[in-house]
Amino acid sequence: METCWDIPAGSLDVAEVVIQVHVQFNRDGSLAAEPVVVNSSSSPAFRVAAEASVRAISRCAPYAFLPRSQYNVWQDFEVVFMPEEMFRGTAASASKY
Repeated sequence: METCWDIPAGSLDVAEVVIQVHVQFNRDGSLAAEPVVVNSSSSPAFRVAAEASVRAISRCAPYAFLPRSQYNVWQDFEVVFMPEEMFRGTAASASKY
């Protein structure tokens, strides 16, 4: 997802936010529903980063590399975007929701 994640240049304080997005997948790796940001922040940078995170998930779909035999593990996921890590080269992590 990192390759699809594009945070607008000049976004102030974006490196300090963390965005958690709930994602549901179909067996073929396509999105079963629109990704939903599940956390919030009063930081103006949060909105920009959150919108970029949802766009990245949608833009990279479908996720054909997901192993169908393990669908029960990845069908319902929470992806955590950390812009600070993006600038270091490791931007997103995922966990079972």
